[in-house]
Amino acid sequence: MLALGRPAAGDRGALGHHLAGQFLDLVGRNVGDLGGPFGRLFRFFRLSDVATITQGYENPPSELFRYDGKPAIGLAIGMKSGSNILDFGKELKAEMARIEATLPVGVSVHEVADQSTVVEEVVGGFTRALFEAVAIVLVVSFISLGLRAGLVVALSIPLVLAISFVGMDIMNIDLQRVSLGALIITLGLLVDDAMIAIETMVSRLEAGDDRKSAASFAWTSIAFPMLTGTLVTVAGFLPIGFNASMAGEYTFSLFQVFALALLLSWIVAVLFSPLLGVVFLPTSMKKYDETPSRVRRFFSSLLKMAMRWRYTTIAITVALFAVSVLGMQLVQQQFFPSSDRLELVVDFTLRHNSTIAETKAQMDALEATLGDDEDIDHWSSYVGRSAVRFIFVYDIQPSNPFFGQVVIVTKSLAARARVRKRLEAFADKSLYGSDIYIKTLELGPPVGHPVQYRLGGPDIETVRSRARDLAALLGKDDRLSKIVMNWNEPARVLQVKILQDKARQLGVSSEAIASTLNQVLDGVTVTQVRDDIYLIDVVARGRKSDRDSIDAIENLQLTNAQGKSIPLASLVSYGYGYEDPILYTRSRTPTITVSAAVEGDTQPATIVSDLEPAITAFAVSLPEGYSVEAGGSVESSVDSQGPVLKIVSSGAPLGFGAILGVLALIGILIRNSVILVHQIGILNDEGLDPWNAVFRASQMRARPILLTRPPLRWRSFRSRVRFSGDRWPMR
Repeated sequence: MLALGRPAAGDRGALGHHLAGQFLDLVGRNVGDLGGPFGRLFRFFRLSDVATITQGYENPPSELFRYDGKPAIGLAIGMKSGSNILDFGKELKAEMARIEATLPVGVSVHEVADQSTVVEEVVGGFTRALFEAVAIVLVVSFISLGLRAGLVVALSIPLVLAISFVGMDIMNIDLQRVSLGALIITLGLLVDDAMIAIETMVSRLEAGDDRKSAASFAWTSIAFPMLTGTLVTVAGFLPIGFNASMAGEYTFSLFQVFALALLLSWIVAVLFSPLLGVVFLPTSMKKYDETPSRVRRFFSSLLKMAMRWRYTTIAITVALFAVSVLGMQLVQQQFFPSSDRLELVVDFTLRHNSTIAETKAQMDALEATLGDDEDIDHWSSYVGRSAVRFIFVYDIQPSNPFFGQVVIVTKSLAARARVRKRLEAFADKSLYGSDIYIKTLELGPPVGHPVQYRLGGPDIETVRSRARDLAALLGKDDRLSKIVMNWNEPARVLQVKILQDKARQLGVSSEAIASTLNQVLDGVTVTQVRDDIYLIDVVARGRKSDRDSIDAIENLQLTNAQGKSIPLASLVSYGYGYEDPILYTRSRTPTITVSAAVEGDTQPATIVSDLEPAITAFAVSLPEGYSVEAGGSVESSVDSQGPVLKIVSSGAPLGFGAILGVLALIGILIRNSVILVHQIGILNDEGLDPWNAVFRASQMRARPILLTRPPLRWRSFRSRVRFSGDRWPMR
């Protein structure tokens, strides 16, 4: 459709004038037979006489997608907000089965990623964790408190969870990996609340009180001390809830669910559990103090010794605290661990002036090794771009012809480790000169290479030079490998310098020269034709021989305003130069990020800490206006301290799960301490001297604390095992 002149003004508005028409065949008689007056003599001839007309895909392509090494078309299907992903997954599978049955022979549909399956496994894991917690509570409670008391404690857990789910729905909190992890972590604390309340009632029943009096005593003796401990525990998670970083955004629902579940647990423990106890507990119980067990006698002896040697006890406590603080230096820091999903992601980053054809060739070489690998279920590759975001925390990279990505789904975690080792060996041997980074999926916010330093300053060349020095400094550490920079090496370019005097004499403008070069090399969209329901661009460009040879560019002919042909070589001079294909800035300052992978089990935070003296000395040597700062996983982590003897002995890093465990442990300690001090005050008011009040209160609080340890320890272990993977809403 062509515009003919300017619109004419009428009584009812402007009326445009256009010439309309439609080509029915892209390559055949319509476009090929197109002719018209060309030149000053208005001679007519067929367009196919002076041009080769072909129909095909974009060449070179901007991006490619393949499945198991075969060309494919990717289809990403998202779920509407507010829907249930499990129902969505079932309905989508049924719909795809119906569609696949109607496809032509030879066309098949393959599933690259299915988040509904992952969510279903997570929900199943949470359900198993819930039954495990209830079973452990029942066993411990039945053995220690009896059948009825154990039943009351067990009933409190689903009650709290049911109310928590209602609250999550009101607060619009999705049931996803982080919120599920928060519920799993709180299970141990929910058990703690209910057991304290019921054991307090049991102790009063053993003392001879009736059920109503025992329930009233449970309220008056533990309600407000337990509330204080609950609020302190919730307050410990405030930094997670109100963290303004990307990690805080990722974990905000954890704080919401944790606070909600704990507050509801307190309400159930001090209100509903005593009421259930009045219904289910027996009217009287055997006097507990009449036949003290061996464990109780041992505890009493140990308590008396600690109270008699109180200064020695305090000194030992302070010494253990000092040892734990010093032991923190031996504990490696880690915020988010790697995901337990089976995918491996291979990032290809070639020289920044590489073509997409070269990127594809290197990816083809690696994919050729995957076909016969029995440890691999399937893989998908993306040339010129990264994979479509199929999990919330996926690290999406900018689309570039020099970048590609392969997502490999292995058959097990052990298979994932074997495949990764083989791919790293192949890349080091056959794909040298390119940055081939093999990684697992991340659990928290994506950071890319784990160790990163950003160097910035006003002058590009100085930044480039000092970034190389920084990379050399990192290269001295044997724990680091694959040290790369996100931009550094200039690319060679062909410079066409226009001789303006000659160009003006011959009537050729700089715009005409640039337009001709652009049309020959890249092509120009001159119009569009309709193909069924699609509009297809018609691109005019030079022949392949004219585009692939510098000599051919020098022989190009231009047409001036008078229609005369003029050799391009007579108007320009050629030369070679260098320029940066990509230049990144941070706060408008040229900045190079020097990144490195980690070899072995050493955590990035440990390496960054060890490198701090050398990096500080390097930063001091920089000119004024230049700076170095740490990035990567260390930047997104948080400092934390806590009980570390078991962590040191196990060799495990102080990661996100350990931090949550420490915060929960602090809350439990404070809550038990508040309840103990409150009980001491009650006994003291009843007339007992301070010594006997402390001794009696400690004996009374010993059993509920001991009863809650096995379920809590098991829940903490299972939480550490299950709190991994990705974040995705169930609805």
